[in-house]
Amino acid sequence: MTERSINRVKKTALFVCFCLSVSLNVYAETDVNSQDKETYFQAAIAEPYLEIRQGPGRGYAIFYVAERGETISILKSKTDWYQVKTQKGIIGWTHANEITLTLDDNGETLDISVPSLDGSLNKTWETSFIAGDFEGNDAVGIMGGYYFNQNLSAEISYIDTFGDTNKGQGAFINLTHQPFPQWRASPFFSLGGGVYKTNPKANLAATKSRDDNVSFVATGARIYLAQRLFLRLQYTNYLLISDRDDDEEVESWTIGISAFY
Repeated sequence: MTERSINRVKKTALFVCFCLSVSLNVYAETDVNSQDKETYFQAAIAEPYLEIRQGPGRGYAIFYVAERGETISILKSKTDWYQVKTQKGIIGWTHANEITLTLDDNGETLDISVPSLDGSLNKTWETSFIAGDFEGNDAVGIMGGYYFNQNLSAEISYIDTFGDTNKGQGAFINLTHQPFPQWRASPFFSLGGGVYKTNPKANLAATKSRDDNVSFVATGARIYLAQRLFLRLQYTNYLLISDRDDDEEVESWTIGISAFY
């Protein structure tokens, strides 16, 4: 493997780790009620007791046990842990599985859904950060998708490419079919088109910028990670349709982090 290839792999890995970190931070901690932070969900403890921990995780110590019939306020969530406040003003954390055993104002089990693989089957939107290789050049981009149903979605994407002799920008739209969305590692297939602009480096004055229409096919897999996050692996074969004698085929390999809504 050449030094350039090694550097490209390192850049891609760092980019994906950064995107994963940002995504986890965005989805890890959210207010249960974003419209009015002084108004919280109220729940009554239905089980004999509710264990409250010092932090959002089983590694934190249990420092208080709320009893049956006591009312708690749910303040915010962090992954599948919820921060609660008791009637006595004690604030701590409890797991989502225990929250689902409490009762709402109507005496019914409190419905708090935790994002999961099953929940992703009903997603409407998906956004992705991607990075990888575009015919030997580094590539980074963003992608957004709208789901018509569990199997079919429309996606738009934008990428920037960077190489030794040129750089480029591309904008694309495609339809994607996912035959097995219930699988944790789910394959997909895409067909689409768009435009790609190539800009030569300043030291190559003899080479002109050009705009090419593009058609492409792609295949890959979405791998469920946790909460609302997927790892997205994709291979794309682009056909750059130019006004020159020969059209040009370009291969791209990308990896990215996707979040669904």
